[in-house]
Amino acid sequence: MKIGLVLSLTGPAASLGIPARDTLALLPKEMGGRPVDYIKLYEAKQGAGLVSAFGSYAWDAGMLLNRAAPLAMKAGAPGMPAFRNALRDALENTKNFSDTNGQVNMSLTDHIALDQRARVMVEIRDGKWLYQPR
Repeated sequence: MKIGLVLSLTGPAASLGIPARDTLALLPKEMGGRPVDYIKLYEAKQGAGLVSAFGSYAWDAGMLLNRAAPLAMKAGAPGMPAFRNALRDALENTKNFSDTNGQVNMSLTDHIALDQRARVMVEIRDGKWLYQPR
C-alpha cells in the first residue's frame, strides 16, 4: 500500500478491501429526515452490486447544481458573468442540504462543506469495512 493519494488494490493492500465499494454499506439510509435514494436508483438502472462511492460524489454535485442553477438563472443566462457569479453565490450559501455523504453547509471558505457528522470510524477485518459507532 502506498500512503497518500494512491491506495494499491493489488498485493498486500488488497486485503483491505476496496474502499470505494466497501464503504457504500456504511452510508446512512436517511439524511436530514429524507431517504438516501442514490443506491436504490443507481442499482435499478445499472444492476445490483455495481454502485461505487465515486458515483455518489457525482450524484451529490448534481443535486447541488439542481438546487443552485434555478437561483442563478434569475441573475442571467447561463454562460454570462452574472449567471456564473450567482451560481457560485448560490452554492456557497447552501445550508443544511442533505446529500448522500452528509449535511452540506457551504461557505466562501469551505467548499467541501461536510462537518464531523460525515466522518466515521471503520475497522478493517478480513477485507471487510465495518462501521464502528462512536
